[in-house]
Amino acid sequence: MAEIEDTPDLRPPADAVFELIGGSLPSEPVMVDGGWPPPRVRSGRWLITQIVREAILAIRSRRFWVDSAVVLLGSSLAAAVIVAVLSGASASGAAETWPWTYVLAAAILPASASMLAVHWGLLGECRRDQHDDGDLGRGLPLLATSVRGLIFAVLALTLQLVLAALAGASGRTAVAAALAVAVEFLVFGAIGTGVAALLKHPVRAGILGWVLAIALVAGNVAAVWALMPAVRSEDPVTVAINVKHGPFGEAVAYDCAPEAVGNAEIFHTERIMWLAATNPVVIFTMMAADTGLADGIPGWIPAALQSAGDGSQVPCVGGVPLVEDSMHAPLAAIGLALQGTLAALLLAAGQRSARRRLATAA
Repeated sequence: MAEIEDTPDLRPPADAVFELIGGSLPSEPVMVDGGWPPPRVRSGRWLITQIVREAILAIRSRRFWVDSAVVLLGSSLAAAVIVAVLSGASASGAAETWPWTYVLAAAILPASASMLAVHWGLLGECRRDQHDDGDLGRGLPLLATSVRGLIFAVLALTLQLVLAALAGASGRTAVAAALAVAVEFLVFGAIGTGVAALLKHPVRAGILGWVLAIALVAGNVAAVWALMPAVRSEDPVTVAINVKHGPFGEAVAYDCAPEAVGNAEIFHTERIMWLAATNPVVIFTMMAADTGLADGIPGWIPAALQSAGDGSQVPCVGGVPLVEDSMHAPLAAIGLALQGTLAALLLAAGQRSARRRLATAA
C-alpha cells in the first residue's frame, strides 16, 4: 500500500468569514434605507386580484348599498324639490319639470359623491390593519375607495339615464355626470385616505376630512363671493365695436375704439375664479361643456363661468380687444389640478406619518 504523505492542517483559521450559499432566509427582515425593510414587489396580477376582491367586497357590503342609495336617491330627490319650489309646479305638472330635475340632479351628484368619497376614505384608512405590506400595500385603502367609486359611478349613470328617459333627453349629461363622479371619487377618496393616515385618530381625522370636503364643495364658492369687494376697481374703458356674439349672447370677439369713454366699475374675477374652479359642480359643468356633453344644461351657465374665469364680463377694459381664437382659462383642468395637488400632498404626508409611527412602534 502506498504511504500517505503528511498534509498541512486544513482547518480554517479562527477569524475566517463564511458566506451562506443557499439555505433558508434569515428570520428577521433585512433593513435598508434607514432601518426600513425593502418594499415588496407586487405584480400586475396581484393588483388585478385586489381590484376584483375589493369589487366583490363592495357588492357584498350592505353599508355600500345603503350609502349609495342614500346619496343617489337623496341627490335626485333634492333636485326634484328644488325644481318644484322654484317653478311652483304641482304634482300634476311634475312631468314638465323632469328636464330641469335631470340636469340639476346631474350637477348635484359630483358634489354629493365627493362627500361620500371622503367618508369612505376615512373609514377605509382608519380600519386598515396591513401595516407591513410594503408601499403598495399602504395604498390598499385608496384602492378600495376608488373601486367603490367606479361601481358608484356606474350606479349613478344608470339612475341618470332613467331620469334622462323620463325627461326625453339624449343622456349625454348623464355620461358627463358619471365621469365627473368617477374622477371626484378618486380625488376626494385620496383626501380622506391621506387625512386618516396623517392623523390616525378617527375623531381628529374625521373633523379635518369633513372640513376639507365642505371647503371644496361649498366653502370655495363662499370665498369667491366674500372676496368680490377685494377685486373691485375703477378702470378706464372704451367702446366695443365689431362685436361678435356666441350662441348664448356672450361676446366672443370685439375691437375697441381708440378713445376712452371714462371709468367703469370692474370686478377682476379672473383673480379669484381659481377658487371656484375647485368646486365639483363647476368642474362638472365646464367638463360637460368642453366635451360637448352638456345636453340640457343652459348654455349661459358655462358661458358665464368662462367669462368670469377670463375676466371678460366688461368689454374693452383698458382698450384691450378680444380675439375670437384667444386662450381661455381651462377651469375644469385648473380645478382638478388643484384638487389633485391637495390630495397628493395629504397622501404623501399620511404615508410619512405612518412610517414614523411604525418606526416608533418598532
